[in-house]
Amino acid sequence: MYSQLKTINDFSNLLNSAIEETNGYIKQFPEMMIYKNLLQQLQFVKKVIIEESRKPTFYETNSTYIGAIAIKNFENNPIYSEKLKIISYVFDEYKEIDFLKNT
Repeated sequence: MYSQLKTINDFSNLLNSAIEETNGYIKQFPEMMIYKNLLQQLQFVKKVIIEESRKPTFYETNSTYIGAIAIKNFENNPIYSEKLKIISYVFDEYKEIDFLKNT
């Protein structure tokens, strides 16, 4: 899935897909705070990278833990888990991602 990301638009589509899927989980399991927390973090990533087109600060990358949540909680949903891990990687390693270097 990561190899399919070639442009910022591809990343935006992946991020929007994860946000949409997370919203579905919130509707299905409204009592589970993990989904609400994930949604806030995904929206924050979208705001920083897509809307503001900027590199996240050191503090911002250390205050999100999307990848850790994915690894610990979604083994039974590998596609959703993979989306979250990729989003986390792109956010954490922003300066190393080829399609983001010019943004």
